Amino acid sequence: MFSRWGEFAYQHRRVIPLVVVAVIILLYLTFGMRLSDRMSQEGWDDPNSDSTTAAAIEARTFGRDNNGDVILLFTAETGTIDESPEFGHIQEYLTNLLANHPDQIDHITSYFDKRVDRLISQDKRTAFAAIALKGDGDQTLKDFRAIKVQLAGAGRMFPGVSTQIAGATAVADALDEGMSQDISRAEFYALPAVALLLLVVFGSLVTACMPLIVGGLSIVGSLGVLSILAGFTQVNVFAHSVVTLLGLGLAIDYGLFMVSRFREELNRGGGQDVRTAVRRATGTAGKTVVFSAAMVAVALSGLLVFPQAFLKSVAYGAISAVGLAAVLSVTMLPALFSLLGHNIDKFMVRRPRWAGVTGMVAHTLGRGRQSGQAGQRSAGGRGRSRSYSHSRTAVAAPAAASKGSKKLSETWWYRLPNWSMQHAVWVTCAIVGGLMLLALPIGDVEFGGINETYLPPTNQVRTAQSTFDREFPEFRTEPIKLVVTNADNDQLVQVYQQAAQVEGLTGRFTPTSATKDGITVLSAGIVDRAHNQSVVDQLRAIEPPPGVKVYVGGTPALEIESIEALFDKLPLMSFYIVLATFVLMALVFGSLVLPAKAVIMTLLGMGATIGLLTWMFVDGVGANLFGFTPGPLMSPVLVLIMAIIYGLSTDYEVFLVSRMVEARERRAATDVAIKFGTAHTGGIISAAAIIMIVVCGAFGFSDIVMMKYIAFGMIFALLFDATIIRMMLVPAVMHLLQDDNWWAPPWVKSAAGALGHRVSRNQGQGRGRGQSGRPKRAPRPQPQPPRAAQPRQPARPVRRPRTNIPEPDSRASVRMERDRASSSKQPSNQHPRREETIELATGNLPPQRFDKPRTTNPSTHRHFSPTTGRNTKQVPFTELLKRLESED
Repeated sequence: MFSRWGEFAYQHRRVIPLVVVAVIILLYLTFGMRLSDRMSQEGWDDPNSDSTTAAAIEARTFGRDNNGDVILLFTAETGTIDESPEFGHIQEYLTNLLANHPDQIDHITSYFDKRVDRLISQDKRTAFAAIALKGDGDQTLKDFRAIKVQLAGAGRMFPGVSTQIAGATAVADALDEGMSQDISRAEFYALPAVALLLLVVFGSLVTACMPLIVGGLSIVGSLGVLSILAGFTQVNVFAHSVVTLLGLGLAIDYGLFMVSRFREELNRGGGQDVRTAVRRATGTAGKTVVFSAAMVAVALSGLLVFPQAFLKSVAYGAISAVGLAAVLSVTMLPALFSLLGHNIDKFMVRRPRWAGVTGMVAHTLGRGRQSGQAGQRSAGGRGRSRSYSHSRTAVAAPAAASKGSKKLSETWWYRLPNWSMQHAVWVTCAIVGGLMLLALPIGDVEFGGINETYLPPTNQVRTAQSTFDREFPEFRTEPIKLVVTNADNDQLVQVYQQAAQVEGLTGRFTPTSATKDGITVLSAGIVDRAHNQSVVDQLRAIEPPPGVKVYVGGTPALEIESIEALFDKLPLMSFYIVLATFVLMALVFGSLVLPAKAVIMTLLGMGATIGLLTWMFVDGVGANLFGFTPGPLMSPVLVLIMAIIYGLSTDYEVFLVSRMVEARERRAATDVAIKFGTAHTGGIISAAAIIMIVVCGAFGFSDIVMMKYIAFGMIFALLFDATIIRMMLVPAVMHLLQDDNWWAPPWVKSAAGALGHRVSRNQGQGRGRGQSGRPKRAPRPQPQPPRAAQPRQPARPVRRPRTNIPEPDSRASVRMERDRASSSKQPSNQHPRREETIELATGNLPPQRFDKPRTTNPSTHRHFSPTTGRNTKQVPFTELLKRLESED
């Protein structure tokens, strides 16, 4: 299917880029430019919780509690505020502020009007005015921005009196501004840095622009998609930053893989035609990109099981961005490849050291078998192999391409996995133990809600809020509330007496207003945010009189119940993500063992990442260096980073193992397939991880702790995943599992084959055994007619019949042709020697077996020629590469 799409892209190469660019521009102009007006600040709470019900009852009966929307602090630099000559001017300013903004301000409660002692500090130097805004929900922030300029100007109007702006709405506005700056910073700093990295990776200006085109179009298009989503559902402003981060990073990664595969196909066999290269690149890398994006989308779709609108909006936006990045990679890029052709390497500034080797190995696995078989002509019909001499022409081009390039056996991505396979047991134990050790700090994780501590310590709004909390401890935290319904005076007294026994409050509960329609709202402050859980639990234990309903409300209860809702749904999310990604990977890999391995390794990496994040953001390691205040984490953000990390880990797993599967389909033994996959994709995966880290690094300098948390989480996950896990743990574990890696029932093999995998049904059935568990007998050799009766073979090379060649990846215990030729007998209950077969001359990968214990060097193989039926001497795998490179 993907190859056919590549053919379609080639045939319509002039139309597709124009259509794609036109659609993206139209999407942005029509919807994307209105995104800022459609974003929301809400969606952090569980809409089905008791605290949400309490807030709805209070708002419906008494109106929204808006007293703490904006706080203006006035501090006398000398003396008391009462003695300041500006006292009357401040009073006049507040009166004019209310008169000038009747549509935004509901009322103002200030010390300057009533001189209430609660509104002035103990030293009489600081007093405040509470400005209640009229708007509700997102309109509150718009009302604040309408009066923000006049509020900021107050600091220059009163000599000798400093003015500060605090309050919940002011904090929300500061957070919104910080996120907007994050996006601008990413676009300004990350894109040039990524462009430089791509130039280093590819060495060509034209090639480096290809992933950037996909990334730029993805950013512009995602704005339009987000705006469309905001018209149907609530989209939190935080989603914009997450969508930009994921969309930009993954779009460039996908473009990187597509471009590298196209160049590889273009240089295969001494230079293919552009049409074939486009078709093959789309059929291989394009398919991998689509399934990789599907893995990330599935991981992010797990956020939809949670009730919080914030997580739903991030899931919608991120899935759209990832899907758009994949679509652009398999539509725009194949068309551009078709237009550019060999000019894709134009304006070359340097040649990558590993580019020639990559093409050479791909040629060896992809073309070597055909050329080798063509050269296996036998003089006089004796079946003597002449594959080595006949392969010189076939490998000359890739070998020549590798001049000046780094040999495959000398690359980091070959040597490190090879070393890990040689010490597989020790590497596995050490890495698994280390990752589990790094996950230990998870036990210290604490959760809380969004507040001013998410702003940098030097932020003016945060400084003002800290001053307010210090000078007015009675108002230090958001109040906890009890909403009592259907209670008479005696019943209300019973509830009040029980509430008075609660510990951790700044004082007794007091009614916010007179009882109305049988509804009474009681309010009290909490000494410290750390006591929120304890206070809420005590209030929940209140036993109301018969017929009376008591709801625990207020911001502390909203935060607690939001955390509880997340952890109630977390098992369902985990089960869904693991099951869905397992099924997708089984279809991509044609195996059930590889997906299970991938899930386990992903969970290990995720645990280590969250452990480091807890150590950093909760325990405070590096807080001064990176400019943040350690404290409780927002539970929705933790769930979000878990979904992102899981998606990214499976993303790189698909890219790595897919190349191993390709080698396996071409008759490579397990160890050879592992080395081929790691050496072939290790450089690209490392480059993709570095690019993603650069993008995340731009957000790592965010002013918002939430974005720092996500950025550093992705950086830690990428470092673990692209180095320790993919380049060391995966090869070691797969080496230990050997052919068990490829096990799957026949119906899974059939499903994978429907997606284009050339997987035999009996591949990977077990160690030398068939599906029934008993050793398989080899088929009897077919009787051959006398030599004189055989027809004359044509002069041209022909493909030898493969009726007696065992399946390429079968684990069945079969007799080798050598044994059949000599008619030697072997007991059916005895396992034959397993030999890894590979023809040194051409790099052919015929049926392969292992005949050495696992403790031997995995880079040494025994070679078997299906032409002569004889085993050759053991030659290291690296010797094959040296011979191929010396052909030029």
